[in-house]
Amino acid sequence: MLTARPVTTSIADGSVTAQLRASMEGGVRVQLSDIDLKAVPLAPVLVDYLCQGYAITGPLDLTGALSFVAADMWNTLSGPGTLRAGPGKVVGPQALALASGVVRVGGAISSALDADVPAIASGSPLEFESITGTYRITNGVLTTRDLLYTSKPMKVAVAGEYGLANGRMNLDMVITHGRGELKARVTGSAASPSIRVDPATILRGVDPRKVEKGLGELLKRIR
Repeated sequence: MLTARPVTTSIADGSVTAQLRASMEGGVRVQLSDIDLKAVPLAPVLVDYLCQGYAITGPLDLTGALSFVAADMWNTLSGPGTLRAGPGKVVGPQALALASGVVRVGGAISSALDADVPAIASGSPLEFESITGTYRITNGVLTTRDLLYTSKPMKVAVAGEYGLANGRMNLDMVITHGRGELKARVTGSAASPSIRVDPATILRGVDPRKVEKGLGELLKRIR
């Protein structure tokens, strides 16, 4: 077992501190405890370096711990954490396509029923005030129950699982906007997600007969 004193480095105006331990038994096993990120800029890491499809910009504060086997990092990564990012922008193309897709599906339903959901221009960066939440990673699968995206026009609550190695998702999203809320289930891969919107969440106050007629007309257009 190799133990190092707390390691501190800086990235632009941000700082990173962690306690590092490494074991050579059964391959190189790395443990990072007491992780503390303060105001670390995400753009150079996610956008410029990793080119993540779900990249965001803005400062990140994070505390937590991580462990992994060096030979298979993404499938063995484990540990809890708490994060706060922002203000910033969502710029990753997959994230923007997912947000646009959820609203587009909801918009198709609402159009048939004269309801309303917020519009998101495809490919346009989404500005946000903050992204907060807690998470736990177990063998490369990240689970969260309280991730919250907050912007001026809406809030998005996310709960579920995301595979860091394979991009598999099983997420429940609740979009709260000026006229109500929109619930959606997102499954499949990060590159090509499947989106199912719960129509009942945008039909409050609408005559049930109008709902039945509107959904019928929508299904005819989709076929």
